[in-house]
Amino acid sequence: MNWRTVVSRNSKIKWAYLSVFLLLTGCSLFPKEEEVLAPPLVEPSPIKYAILAWEQLLTFGVAFAMGMTAGKLANSLFLPALSLYLHADKQVPPFTVISMPQDEQIIYTFIAVTLVIGIGVVGILLSRMQIHQAVKLGED
Repeated sequence: MNWRTVVSRNSKIKWAYLSVFLLLTGCSLFPKEEEVLAPPLVEPSPIKYAILAWEQLLTFGVAFAMGMTAGKLANSLFLPALSLYLHADKQVPPFTVISMPQDEQIIYTFIAVTLVIGIGVVGILLSRMQIHQAVKLGED
């Protein structure tokens, strides 16, 4: 007996077990169609998208404010220590930390525009959402 007869015999046994299993389970490859459901008798209440928009706005707004606060705090705590570490008094030209208000305004404007665009995209997605998707969104 060589290895080919053993492999073919094992595969035949596996196929026989599989076919008996499928016959005994009663499963079918072509299931019967289900009846169409009748339309609901009561008109569903409209979905309130404003709540989700406010939730997103507050979440991103709080994260934005926390990021600004952490950045300002790190700027005031660590940058002066950097001048001590680099021996700023002995450098030519001297090391100075300069924070321009215009730069901060550009950064904050960019983040605010990004926040507004993100909320707009969320609003568009929510307006196109089906009721079953909204229920699934509430479960998450």
